[in-house]
Amino acid sequence: MTKEHILLFNKDSGEFFAKLNYAALEGIDDTFFTVKVVNYDEGTHEWNGGNATDGKVEAINKIIPVITEEMVNGQASVAIDSVYKPHHELNAIFDVLNEIIEKENLSSEAVDTFKKVRGFINRRRTLNKRYKEAYKNDPNWEYLDKKAMEEKTLREGAGGLDEKINSLM
Repeated sequence: MTKEHILLFNKDSGEFFAKLNYAALEGIDDTFFTVKVVNYDEGTHEWNGGNATDGKVEAINKIIPVITEEMVNGQASVAIDSVYKPHHELNAIFDVLNEIIEKENLSSEAVDTFKKVRGFINRRRTLNKRYKEAYKNDPNWEYLDKKAMEEKTLREGAGGLDEKINSLM
């Protein structure tokens, strides 16, 4: 179904800014924007993202998708985080630094700070182990470890539900 769309462009640069519903035409500040009114069927066509001079309405399947460096970096970050959480990465770095400091018998203000941070983290890990044991042994809590949570998550998405949910995202 063809309908009218308002396309906003930066008045100074001509760069595409946004697509608006035709009803928004009255509220546009022409100090900053120039406007194009175009008609097209959103089911089959879209503005190709070009500027006020060279942009155009095109068939959706003809528009080249835009991928930014930030998007690619974000994908890499998600992939890394799915395997190594930041604390895993830091632990690996801390272990190597600790080994170097001990082997080379290094000392400095920076080394002292490193040892202070490392000591705090080690004390916190010890305390964390105690918390876990306390929760496991306290009848007022139902403690679920990583394995139990993974199993629960698998049960929640069983029977194809996970696949259906993921296909909608």
